[in-house]
Amino acid sequence: MNTNPKVNIDPVALSGFEAFLETPHVIVEEPVTKPEVELEKTTVYYETRTLLELLGQVHKVHELLNETNQRLTSAYNRVQHMERVVEDQEKKLQIIPELEKQALRAIELQDKLDEAISNLEKLRQPWWHRLSNNGVHKI
Repeated sequence: MNTNPKVNIDPVALSGFEAFLETPHVIVEEPVTKPEVELEKTTVYYETRTLLELLGQVHKVHELLNETNQRLTSAYNRVQHMERVVEDQEKKLQIIPELEKQALRAIELQDKLDEAISNLEKLRQPWWHRLSNNGVHKI
């Protein structure tokens, strides 16, 4: 059996807690500003990271622009060279008809010279040889 007499204890009764209620033991702290500092640090970190990424992209674009500039410069130099070659070819093409006329004139003169040399050789032959070549024969 139960040897303890039944004691009616009021669960809401605050007897014995008077000293605790008079001097509170709860420490009231002021709001911590640490989250704001951490939030500020986090924001600065992400802004810095973003700026560094953008700087890296700007650097890559700068390198690509330099490479493109070099390629364009070399292409421009090649185009200038090709323009000079084309101009030289055009000048040569303009001279061709005049050279053809001169070549025809040279051929005509060469034919006349060959004919004159042939006549000269005939004249230098002895008289009896000339007679035999002209169809006059001894009987």
